[in-house]
Amino acid sequence: MAKIDIITLSGLTAGDGSILASGATVKFDSEFTAASTDIRITLRVYRNREVFENGFDNVPISKETLPNDYVMNVPEEEFYVLTPTILYEIVCVHLNQLIPNMFEVRIT
Repeated sequence: MAKIDIITLSGLTAGDGSILASGATVKFDSEFTAASTDIRITLRVYRNREVFENGFDNVPISKETLPNDYVMNVPEEEFYVLTPTILYEIVCVHLNQLIPNMFEVRIT
């Protein structure tokens, strides 16, 4: 099975003021609502993929840097053909709108 990650391309500020090096892994929970094409995204950031795979806690990110969660609306024609890869791409595009050229999707 493929592993899909959103990774950072440069440093990101954690909630405690420390800097996460490039290569931090961004995961998210997605919550779908009946009769709507809205998707609630809740972000979690890990120092790297190994930290995530080993079950360690995520690193809180400053709300001024990235929102912890947000709701996005997906056009209906895209909503009904969503796959995990497409959802990761959509979230990555949204994050890059907040902080330009910071994130990319990596599939391994």
